[in-house]
Amino acid sequence: MQGREFVSMNGICRRAAACVNALERLTMRTDLTSRTLLPLRACVSCAKLLSRQERFCPSCYTDDESVGRPKYDRLLWTIQCVEACPLHKVLLETVPKVLKRERYTIWLPGVSRIDGSSLANQPTRMASEEQVRSAHLIAELLDDIHQSPDKFTNGNRTIEFIQHAASTLFDGNRSQLEKYLGNIGAIENICSRNRTMSLPMLTIIADRCGCKICDVILGNNATLRRMYESANATVFLYRYRGVRTFKTSDALLVELEKLDKYGLLTNLSEACRLLDVNENCIRRLAPDFAMLLVHRGQELRRMEKLARREKGFNEYWKYFQELLQEDIKPTRTKVAERIFQRTGVKKDFVYSKFHSRALKLVHLSSVKRNGNIPETPPKIGADQKTSNSCRKRH
Repeated sequence: MQGREFVSMNGICRRAAACVNALERLTMRTDLTSRTLLPLRACVSCAKLLSRQERFCPSCYTDDESVGRPKYDRLLWTIQCVEACPLHKVLLETVPKVLKRERYTIWLPGVSRIDGSSLANQPTRMASEEQVRSAHLIAELLDDIHQSPDKFTNGNRTIEFIQHAASTLFDGNRSQLEKYLGNIGAIENICSRNRTMSLPMLTIIADRCGCKICDVILGNNATLRRMYESANATVFLYRYRGVRTFKTSDALLVELEKLDKYGLLTNLSEACRLLDVNENCIRRLAPDFAMLLVHRGQELRRMEKLARREKGFNEYWKYFQELLQEDIKPTRTKVAERIFQRTGVKKDFVYSKFHSRALKLVHLSSVKRNGNIPETPPKIGADQKTSNSCRKRH
């Protein structure tokens, strides 16, 4: 299963249940439901559950190839809040997309859809301790679902766990527990309305209380401990893409420094996407660094624009030379027609600048036939630009 069919079967909605039931009838099996997230329907919210992108771990595909088994996708990779592989401690990579997909095309796991190469050869990036720890907690939750799925279908007992955590860690003071968890007002709202929590929120509660996610869901009286020194009262609540995310200012700054150290921050928008916050959050916490990311993005876009322009001129220069070698006067219209015949691309609105530059390269105001023409166009450097600007001034 690939694409939308693959995501729908791993969900917790009615469509996912119908797909799994149909597959169980076709395969004569009765354990497929426990291998999905369907047992969590009664105790986990659908918000931010499944990832919109297909991801994979290159090291896991390498292990599959080393033992000689077919590469397969893990259920853990489809969960949105999982960012790393808990086994190899590397970040999950996004499956490269193909621009055009033919109908009835079947893609095999671990195979590139662009050139058919193995995705096990993709480079890996090390994950942070927080990302690996969260992935471990969710992987343990999937193991508990597979071993005893009936426990999770009976109901949600998260409110009982919140009461147990407040009495154990903060002597029954729920407000102190909310500050410690970084979810001011959100836990009280969920408990008062008896709503189900999202999986990212359950992961944060289990991580900060030193227990498993199944203990939070099932309301177990597990042994709890504070994983951090004290409650952080300076908690900022930000809204990103219509979904609430709860992060402390210190945690955001630490994560921002790590991403910049790994070289993953190309602009401010990329930082907001990786940190799952809005631009105002970064501008408020680190204004100087936010301005640096803005300038970095502007410089990157400028370099990409120059690279695209140079690539377009190299193509124009190629067909400009072909016409001269064929003893044909290379006017702008004829060069544009030659490009359209060879590539099927028509861009007359930019060919005028390319044609003026090509005429300057052959040192002619109007092109002569059988002239000495350089094979490759010289690049315009900073010295040439300054000299040309000085000539224009004089």
